[in-house]
Amino acid sequence: MVAASCSGNQRSNLSWFALRLLSIILACTFIIVCRENQNINDSFTDANSVSERSKNITAGALRPNKITNISISPSTTSSDSILSSNSTTIDTSTSPNKTIDVTLAPSNSSIAVEQLGFPERWGPCDPRQIESYIPQGTVWIVTFAGWKQERVQNARAMTKSLQGWLGDGKVQTLLYTEHDLPSHYYERFNWSFAKPEYRGFWTWKPWILRNLTETGVFQEGDVVFWIDSDRKISSNKRYFRTAICNMEHRNHNYAGVFPFRRCHHNLETRNTKPETFDRMGLNRSEWGQGEQIYAGSIGFHINHDTLTFLKEWENWGEVPTMFGNDQDFPSDPPPTGIYRQHKNDQSVFSLMCRTRNMKAWPAPYYDKRRSGINGDCHNDFQDAGYCFFFDNSNDVSEICKPLETWMNNLPAPS
Repeated sequence: MVAASCSGNQRSNLSWFALRLLSIILACTFIIVCRENQNINDSFTDANSVSERSKNITAGALRPNKITNISISPSTTSSDSILSSNSTTIDTSTSPNKTIDVTLAPSNSSIAVEQLGFPERWGPCDPRQIESYIPQGTVWIVTFAGWKQERVQNARAMTKSLQGWLGDGKVQTLLYTEHDLPSHYYERFNWSFAKPEYRGFWTWKPWILRNLTETGVFQEGDVVFWIDSDRKISSNKRYFRTAICNMEHRNHNYAGVFPFRRCHHNLETRNTKPETFDRMGLNRSEWGQGEQIYAGSIGFHINHDTLTFLKEWENWGEVPTMFGNDQDFPSDPPPTGIYRQHKNDQSVFSLMCRTRNMKAWPAPYYDKRRSGINGDCHNDFQDAGYCFFFDNSNDVSEICKPLETWMNNLPAPS
């Protein structure tokens, strides 16, 4: 009897244990199924509410390490965003027959650059094979070095170093000084030479570019790169080639303008007179919050609209308050708040680009305090495929190492 009782108790205990185990398994299964259903619902929300999804999407939130392709439709975006298209399709298939298409907004996107597949976006401008790139048109390097002998010397050395960088006859350099400007230029912009220290207030920049375009020196299809004479182009030919290739093959802006932006929150409202906004018919509150485009270096892929753009920029130079300084040509109304200093031709050029929704590229110049290569602009330089191809510092290679490492670790292009 005792043995029988013990055997019965054991069976009872085993039954109780089995039931407990079964209930735990069922509970866990229920939780997993609920979570899977929630994920499925989320994925349908993403596909059906693309505009909302695009505000916060990250590539890793879809299929980490599964992004297989990037395709870009040619369009223009605001200069405040480096993403070049309003319609970017990410294929994140887990099988060859399944694709999730997501439209990325041109701003407010926190996309993991390492997963974006920039080699797909680089196209013919892939910096890993850029040595084989030959421009279709002539590449013009244009600069102005007036009134300061050291600038003239620097400009001569810079233009000489560029000969042969893109193949014989493909690079032409033009160096202007104040002695190359004709008398009718000085007569037209006489206000900007009323005092010796004025030195033209950069009115010569759009005048030179417009004149070379209008007289046929620049032909349609040519690439023009303006660079201020206080810069130095480094010996990294690959970066320079990549940027020139981008101007020719990845530039969909109006008039072929290839503007550059900087990385340190250089707000328009801090560097543009209120009167400039008013004369251009722009709301100061709206347009003053964007980042100002840099005019110390500018690219153009010459087309049938380039001359129209340059004429407009040049014509604004006839208005003293538009190109003149704050002290001698104050704004009406006067600036307030965080305003710092008017940037002359750059202030006008920036608003002309931004109001036409031009994409702006990362400025390829080096500033140790403001370059942002390890900060805000790191992703932008990866998109462009170049780092700083002209600089005034010997340690620029150290700053560019993150970009170099990233590119060197990519698979070789097919």
